[in-house]
Amino acid sequence: VRDALRNVLEYTSKSENRVDIICMSFSLPGRNDEIETLLSQLAEKGVVCIAAAGNDGSFQKGVGFPASSRHVLSVGALTRTGQMSNLNPEDKIDVFAIGEGVTVPASQDKGEKRSVE
Repeated sequence: VRDALRNVLEYTSKSENRVDIICMSFSLPGRNDEIETLLSQLAEKGVVCIAAAGNDGSFQKGVGFPASSRHVLSVGALTRTGQMSNLNPEDKIDVFAIGEGVTVPASQDKGEKRSVE
């Protein structure tokens, strides 16, 4: 994650390059000062960083990192019917999107589908 964010920061430091949004669909189990600094630097360059508040319900006591950073827009899950998902952590979440009970491809090789529960 650090290397990827560093690469984006380096890329956007060149005047001819622009990155508008970084979408991070993962949560890390703990805060990381180096990643926090990179997120701050990206925000200063106008890059909008978005991250899953808690991807699998394992951070029920709080929003996972990097979504908990003040430089990141945290996204929580709604069910298909628009109800709050049990996968969400208890902390403040910035925005919500349907993220439970959604059918997604399970394997590119076999064309299978599965429901995210």
